[in-house]
Amino acid sequence: MSFINNYLNSKNMKKTVILLSAIFWLITAVKAQDNIKDKSPEERAKMQTEWMQKELKLDSAVLPAVQAINVKYANKMETLKNSSDSRYSKLQTFKSLSDQKDKELKTVFTATQYNLYLKKKDELKDYLKQNIRENRTNTNNSK
Repeated sequence: MSFINNYLNSKNMKKTVILLSAIFWLITAVKAQDNIKDKSPEERAKMQTEWMQKELKLDSAVLPAVQAINVKYANKMETLKNSSDSRYSKLQTFKSLSDQKDKELKTVFTATQYNLYLKKKDELKDYLKQNIRENRTNTNNSK
């Protein structure tokens, strides 16, 4: 338990929260290796919607609903990113927002699309964890 507390209070925790939030909310930007830091929430939501349309083969009839959900949560994430809450609080809020967004998307996607979305989300999470580990190793080796 002390490892968790130490990690939550570490400088790396802030980086992890920011990185994970950017990844979950900006799948498109990661896949395109675009610079997401300079994008507005609306631009990030548009990129994510376009990625979802392509990868999940979304019907044009559901795109407005998906776009609305993506914009809603991109704005919430922007607010969270700019808040003065503790890292732990931000992480908890991020997880809650992510769960809420997934529930909303589930009502719009077909079962196949939703399962594919979750699979790709997990793949991205694994990719990020690996990159975080590699960055830590590189940082520790350069000291």
